[in-house]
Amino acid sequence: MLIRHMLAISAQTYIATAIIIIIIIIIIIIFVTAVVAVPEADIDIGGPGRAGGLTNIQIDPAVKSLRRESITVT
Repeated sequence: MLIRHMLAISAQTYIATAIIIIIIIIIIIIFVTAVVAVPEADIDIGGPGRAGGLTNIQIDPAVKSLRRESITVT
């Protein structure tokens, strides 16, 4: 019985450590993507970045009108 109890405890600790390692890996991935994305965003804050933002805003009403047309067709 004692050996089974110790095995159950070790299995729980393995599961807990695996979950902690997965969470740490996810946090590292988030930080790496943030570090990679922040310099690109800093570069885009200049003139071209703002123009890109405006063009993206102009595309959104067209997408909405296409959705409205598809709703009226159906």
